[in-house]
Amino acid sequence: MASSDYMVYAASSGSVLEARWAPGNGEDPNGWGNYILIQSKDGQHEMIYAHLASIKVTRDQQVEEGTILGIMGSTGQSTGPHLHFEVRKAPWNNQNDIDPFQWLKGEGEKGFMELILVGQGPDERAAGYLSDYLKAPVAYLDAVKQSDIEAAQKVYVVGGSNKLIERAILISGNDRFATCQRVLDFIAKGGA
Repeated sequence: MASSDYMVYAASSGSVLEARWAPGNGEDPNGWGNYILIQSKDGQHEMIYAHLASIKVTRDQQVEEGTILGIMGSTGQSTGPHLHFEVRKAPWNNQNDIDPFQWLKGEGEKGFMELILVGQGPDERAAGYLSDYLKAPVAYLDAVKQSDIEAAQKVYVVGGSNKLIERAILISGNDRFATCQRVLDFIAKGGA
């Protein structure tokens, strides 16, 4: 599975304000390419999901947390496949950014229950598989905040040889292929 084949899920329920396909090669005035703008159910926040390869929702559609919105891509001003996700206070403008992790912990419907940690490199693909299955965010080990780790009810570390976090669930193999297989086995057993 290429990184551009990763599904993008709604972080919170709400209403689709925009589901925009950028013309031509995916360029738009803001550089977001194909993007979706969702207003939270309470109307207080808006979330953008940008640079998508494809969009699976339409304007005015009501979505629930976990609804598939599209597929991660590299449209617009992008150097490679990724999800550009922002949360801002409504109405959308370029000045009201909110830290998405902080919003998911406090302002979102239930915050994130699970967090996946991975080192940069070959184990990222395995972490992506686990993220698709759990619908949980992935953070790099060297960039995650301690407060984000503490806020998650379950923490998974994909790859590597030690947990780094005592309560974390380590899913690792001897190489990237074995780590992927361990993640797939974990998924096949229903997360047990």
